[in-house]
Amino acid sequence: MEDYNGKNFAKSASMTFSPEADSDVVEQKGDGDGGESALAIGENRIISEKIGTRKDQLDMMRMGKKPELRRNFGFLSTLGFTCVLMSTWETQLTASTFGLINGGTAGLIYCYLGTFVGFLAVISSMAEMASMAPTAGGQYHWVSEFAPKSAQQFLSYVTGWVCVLGWQTGITSIAFLASSQIQSLMVINNSSYVFERWQTTLLVIAISFFAIIFNTYLARKLPLVEGIVLILHICGFFAILIPLWVLAPRSEASAVFTEFENGGEWSSVGLSVLVGMLSPVFSFIGPDSATHMSEEIKDASITLPRAMMATIVINGSLGFVMLVTFCFCLGDVGTILSNPEVMPFVQTFLIATKSHAGTSVMTSILIILTTCGCITNVATASRQMFAFARDQGLPLSSFLAHVRPGWDIPLNAVMVSFLITIMLSMINIGSTVAFNAIASLGTAALISSYIISISCVRIKRWRGHKLPPARWSLGKFGAPINDFSILYLTFVFIFSFFPQTAVVNGETMNWNILIYGFTIMFAIVWFFARGKKQYAGPVDSPPKVYQLAIWSYRAGKMPLRVSEDISLPQFVVVGDQSSGKSSLLEGLTDLNFLIASDLYTRHATQIVLHGTPKTSVKAAVYMGLPGPNNDTENLEKRFSDDILKIELSSPHHTNLSVIQTKYQTKEDKSIIRELTERYITHPHTIIMTVLDARNNSANEEVFRMARAANPVGVRTVGIITKCDALQEGDEPGSLPRLSSKQSRRGVDLQEVNNERENWALKLTSYGRIRQLYLGVPVAKAIRAAELRIRAATRVGAADVVLAATAVANEGVAGWAGGRN
Repeated sequence: MEDYNGKNFAKSASMTFSPEADSDVVEQKGDGDGGESALAIGENRIISEKIGTRKDQLDMMRMGKKPELRRNFGFLSTLGFTCVLMSTWETQLTASTFGLINGGTAGLIYCYLGTFVGFLAVISSMAEMASMAPTAGGQYHWVSEFAPKSAQQFLSYVTGWVCVLGWQTGITSIAFLASSQIQSLMVINNSSYVFERWQTTLLVIAISFFAIIFNTYLARKLPLVEGIVLILHICGFFAILIPLWVLAPRSEASAVFTEFENGGEWSSVGLSVLVGMLSPVFSFIGPDSATHMSEEIKDASITLPRAMMATIVINGSLGFVMLVTFCFCLGDVGTILSNPEVMPFVQTFLIATKSHAGTSVMTSILIILTTCGCITNVATASRQMFAFARDQGLPLSSFLAHVRPGWDIPLNAVMVSFLITIMLSMINIGSTVAFNAIASLGTAALISSYIISISCVRIKRWRGHKLPPARWSLGKFGAPINDFSILYLTFVFIFSFFPQTAVVNGETMNWNILIYGFTIMFAIVWFFARGKKQYAGPVDSPPKVYQLAIWSYRAGKMPLRVSEDISLPQFVVVGDQSSGKSSLLEGLTDLNFLIASDLYTRHATQIVLHGTPKTSVKAAVYMGLPGPNNDTENLEKRFSDDILKIELSSPHHTNLSVIQTKYQTKEDKSIIRELTERYITHPHTIIMTVLDARNNSANEEVFRMARAANPVGVRTVGIITKCDALQEGDEPGSLPRLSSKQSRRGVDLQEVNNERENWALKLTSYGRIRQLYLGVPVAKAIRAAELRIRAATRVGAADVVLAATAVANEGVAGWAGGRN
C-alpha cells in the first residue's frame, strides 16, 4: 500500500486498514486543488460488467450512485463516440453557411483558430471535472458538488434543465442537418425536384428512428459501432480531402486569408466576423457528450478525460486542415451561396469533381457520418435525461430513470427523447423559422451549462477549498485555464443570440433568446413549485452519508436491507459487552457470529465482502505493533491487536467491510480502545454505536468515543437495543436522560416507549426524514417492523433492528431495538 507521495505504509497499529494490495477500502488524498490523488489499490481489475473496475466502484460509492448500466466502452470506442458527435471537420463543410455570410473565408479561418484555443481550455477544464466525478449527470452533478452550499440546489437544478434542453434539441438539429444534406443531393441529381417542409420533417423522423434502433436493439453493439465509425471518421476525411486537393480549382492565398464578408449588413466587418463565429463554435460543441456515458465506460475517471483531450486534438487538427482546403476550393462566395436549396459544400464538390456521381459519393460519406452523429447524440441525450431524472430533477422522474432488467439501458429515456424529436420536427411543417430557432438552441443551452459548472469549480479553487482527487488534473494551471474558459464562453454565449443579419424581421430574427428564457423561467417556476421539495442535488460535499436506511429482521429469513445509495465504504460497530453488536453484524453481513457468553475471539475480526462473479474465501491474521499485550507467553489469555481478516467473494455479496471487536478483560481495555479509535477516526467510516438501553454508563463512554472521532455527527448512527428488557419505571430515568445529554452533543436520540405494540409509531424523528432520503419508505418500514415485532415476540425469538439517519449535517435520527 502506498500513499500519494509513494511512501510505503508500515504494517503497524497506526494503519487504518490492512496493508495488502487487494483491499477494497482505500485512502484518497489530494493537495487541496485536485492536483494529486492516490487510490491505494494494488490491482485495478474489472469486478463485473456493471461495476467496472475497482476505481469505477469507488467513484460510484463516493458519489452515492448505483451501477445500473453496462460498462462496455473502452478508450477507442469512447474516442470514436466523442469524435463522431463533435464531427468537427464534417461540420466545417456542412454548417459553414452562417460563417461565410458573416466573415467570409478569412473570418471563418481566424474564428476557427480562436475557437480551437478557447475550446481546448474549456475541454481541459471539463476533463478534470470528469476525472473528479465521472457520472452521467455531468454538468449539473459538478455544479452540485462544487457550487457554494447556499446556491447548490438551485444552480444544479437549473443546469440540469439547460442540459436537457441542449441535448434534446441537439438530436433534432443533427437529424435536420442530415436531412438537408440528403435534399441537397437530390436537387443536384434532379434539378426539377422541389422539397416540401413535410418531407424534411419525415426525413428528420426517419433519421432519428434509425438512431433509436442503434440505441435500443443494438445497444450492446454500440461500442463496436463507435469504433468502426471512428475509422470511417478518419478515412472519410482523406476520401474527401484528397479529391479536393487534386481536382478542385484553387483561389489565391491572399483572397482566402484577407478577404472578409459582411453579408449580414452589420455596422462593421469586425462585428460581422464575431457573429459568424458561431459556425466554428458549432463544430466544437458537445465536449461533454462522453461524460454522460461515463457510467458505461471502463475505468472512467482516467479513460474519459484522456478521450476528451484526444478528441479536441484530433478533431481540431482535422477540422483546420479541412476548413483551409474548403476555403481554397470554394471559389466566389457569392456564387456558392446563390442557390439556397443546395448546401455550399455540395456545390463545391460538384465544381471540383465535375461529376454528379463523384459528388454523390462524397456527399454520401458526410450523410453517413452525420447520421452516426445522430446515434451518439441520442445516446448522450437519453443518458443525461436518465441521470437528471434519477436525482428527481424532471417530471415523471421515476419513469424516466427506470432501467429495465435485461436491457441495462435507460430505455424509457431513449423513447421519450425520440418522442420529443418527433414533436419538435412537426414545428417545421408550420414554420421553418421557429423550427430553425429550436434546432439551433442547443449551442446556447450547452454553453451556459459549461459556464456555470466551470465557474463553480473556479469559485471552490478561489476559496481554497479542497477538490476531490483527480487522476487527470490541471494542477497549478487549473485556475488560469478555468478563468480563460469562463471569459471565452461568456463571450460566445452573448453572440449565440445574434441574428444572421442586422436587418431583422420575423424570418431573420434569432428566436433562441425567447425560447431559452422561457425554459429558464419554467425551470425556476417548477423548482419552487415541486423541485425544491423533491430535488436535493446529487452531492452535498462528500464524503458523507446521503441516504441510509437499515431494516433488519433476523427471527425469520430476511437479511438486513441497506439502501444502495450510500457513499461510505466501511461500517464500524462499537458497543459494550452483550449490547447486541454481534446481532447487528449478522444483520449487516448475513453471516453467523459467536454470541454465546462463554465464547469469544482474541482478535478484532474484519469481514470484507466482495461482489465478484466468482466465489472464494480468504482468511489471514495481520500483525499489530509489538507490545506488552501481544506477547506469546500470554497469547491464549489476552486480546491481541492483530486483525483477523476474512474476505468473502460472491456474486450475491455487496461490497462491504465490517469490523468486530469481541470480548475484553480489564487488561485489554486500552488495546481495544486504541484499535477501535484507529478505525472510527477515518472519514470513510460509518460509526454504528450499539447502545444497551439498560446501561447508561457504558453508553456514555461509547458516545464519547464517537463524538471525539466525528464531532459533527454526520457519519454516526445510533442503535438502541434491549428496549423490551426495560422494566416499568426504568425508562423515565434512563433513555430520556441519555437523550437530553447526547442531543446537546449533536446526536439526536429519540425516546423509545416501552409499549412494544406501538413503539415504532412513536418515533417522531421519522417525521423529519423525507421519503426521498430513505432506501425503504418510512411508512412501510414502520408498519412492517411493528408487525414483525409482534409476531417475533410471541414466538420468543425477537431480534429486530430498525435504524435511520437524517441527511448530511442534520445528524442521527431515530432508533429502536428489540430483544437480543
